[in-house]
Amino acid sequence: MAQLYSEIAAHRVGVITYVGLNTFADPRIEGQKLNSVSTEDLVEVIHIGGEEKHL
Repeated sequence: MAQLYSEIAAHRVGVITYVGLNTFADPRIEGQKLNSVSTEDLVEVIHIGGEEKHL
C-alpha cells in the first residue's frame, strides 16, 4: 500500500504487479469493487514479457 500511495502522490499511472491476480482484485473477477455502487474499473490486466500483471 505504501508503494501505491507513493505512485498516487507522484501523479504516476500506478503500480504494476502480479499480486492480486486470481483474487477479488483481479478485474476479470471483481476488480476490487466492494458493492454494486462501485462501477468504475480501477485495475486492468496487462501483458509484459509474456507474463500477466495488473495495473
